[in-house]
Amino acid sequence: MVGGKHLRNLNNTTWPLNTLAKTFGAEIAEELTVVAERQVSSLRLSRDWVVDRTDTPQSETKQRDNQRVRGKPVVAHRTFGDGRVVIVSDYELIKWDEKVSADNPWSRAKVSEFLTEVLRAAASGAKKPVGGTLRLPTEAAGGTAIYPELSYQSGEMLYMYAANQKQNLLRDVFRELPRVEQQVLKWFPSPKGGKTMNIILSAGDGGGWAVNVYKPEEVGIVCLNKNGILSIFSHELTHNLPGPPNGRGSQAGRLPEVFVEAHAGWFQGKINVLLDGKREYHNPNNIFDFDKKLSSLDLALVRGHVENGWKKLWFIWQKLDDRFGPTWYPRWIWVKNVRWQDSPDRELSWDDIVEDMSIAVGEDLFPFFRRLGTTLVKERFSSATFDGKRINLPISPLQAGRAGKAKTGPIGDFKLPLTSLIQR
Repeated sequence: MVGGKHLRNLNNTTWPLNTLAKTFGAEIAEELTVVAERQVSSLRLSRDWVVDRTDTPQSETKQRDNQRVRGKPVVAHRTFGDGRVVIVSDYELIKWDEKVSADNPWSRAKVSEFLTEVLRAAASGAKKPVGGTLRLPTEAAGGTAIYPELSYQSGEMLYMYAANQKQNLLRDVFRELPRVEQQVLKWFPSPKGGKTMNIILSAGDGGGWAVNVYKPEEVGIVCLNKNGILSIFSHELTHNLPGPPNGRGSQAGRLPEVFVEAHAGWFQGKINVLLDGKREYHNPNNIFDFDKKLSSLDLALVRGHVENGWKKLWFIWQKLDDRFGPTWYPRWIWVKNVRWQDSPDRELSWDDIVEDMSIAVGEDLFPFFRRLGTTLVKERFSSATFDGKRINLPISPLQAGRAGKAKTGPIGDFKLPLTSLIQR
């Protein structure tokens, strides 16, 4: 059983996970503490529990002193009936960071060791495994394990949901969700991730997750209204769409992490316009709320998932949509995949990215990006060789200023130059 973080805004006594924990004589506490620069939750335990660890996955102790674990993250176990229960006070304790060294407490290796010990504690004294798949009924990287009661297969979609889900809502979703998928694929042609997709429908105020590390791919949606579900679906679906591949059928060139959420939100915003005529949070002109001169946020200095970074990218992409229409975006990804196909794992620099975009639109975008405060090595990119052809790139006339309305029409042939599509 895994506890959650950031409980201060929750009613701790009625939180469903705490209701379950109390069955075993445990309670996830509201107080938080900092462990190796992470803020994690702690536990209160009855004396039936044996505390295995406190503070971090690397600090070991065996004790039954109830008071000692207050205010600290905890891993503990106890017998209950004919079985054993293990509790981990916070999800943060089982998340690893791919960017740290192997000896760091949060490295994949260290956290994997920790999880192995947790599983051994839970299985101690158990019978020999009976076999079968090791996968949970429904896995959810980024969400939580969900055990839906009912399912419905419609075409390639397998919907899974609770028995008390609203029937009218389900009918609307079954009808409309495939149309949203088709629309996103029209804007952003991509190979499908398999013949089927699992759609997990969950109650809540909004959110979701996407899984593409195994097949069938999965989209989880936490929402209870039709347009909200369709909007979240478009976002999570886009996470699973790689875009037009190169001639080898693959992707190439790794974009900075800020692009991940920006990419999904870009198409979510367009779907929102089709659903109710508004982009609201995804409106590119929201950039003026924090970057009035359009040059204070330097995209080249953004590291990781940065909300204002997404908003600045949406502004840039809308300016390109204003001039070239929606075809430029899939063409850019296709150009990237073709251009770097001999070095597919290349971590793209911002000069690489602006070069790819410039080739895609047929205009030198370096002056435009520089006006928007992006640190670049090159001043100009006046010509390039792409797909065996030499092309000249005049300076793009794009200017700063408010971006236009969402372009939700069809795209053209993204493998052809965009000259004829320029909005003059």
